[in-house]
Amino acid sequence: MDNINEQNEDKEVKIHHFLAYSPMIYLIGLIAGFFADILYPVKIIPETIVLPIGFVLIILSPMLILWAQHSSRNFRKEKKLAKIETKDFCKGPYRLTRNPTYLGLFFLVLGFGILANAILIVLMAVISFLIVNFIFLKKEEKLLERKFGGEYLEYKKSVRRWLGKK
Repeated sequence: MDNINEQNEDKEVKIHHFLAYSPMIYLIGLIAGFFADILYPVKIIPETIVLPIGFVLIILSPMLILWAQHSSRNFRKEKKLAKIETKDFCKGPYRLTRNPTYLGLFFLVLGFGILANAILIVLMAVISFLIVNFIFLKKEEKLLERKFGGEYLEYKKSVRRWLGKK
């Protein structure tokens, strides 16, 4: 029995190790967009609009990320021994989106791109979003399906990957 638990823990560690790289995609996208903008600066929005939109995204994004991390941490504490139900997944920002941390990271990089008025940073934010969505989140959702089974599948049916109820 211990051998089976050790194998499951090893699989989770490997998957979490893989998923730990997904936020790095946004950082790499931001850096690549920054250097691309230095080489090929292209302005996208009139200056009067850039500051308010960029600042709002840069201020709200970390708040969303922190809210998601706080909700996730509380979920792990509350459900350590208890049976998990579908409603347990629908707390905090997780009732609006299955991926609030990644959404916050996307909005953060997007906010920097808008604030810098750099279309190449905005483009890299979108590319990073697509990479995370189609590579990392598919693996993460498979892990959650294996770990939580039908309860997670019910949650998945009721809440969209990015925003809103289905």
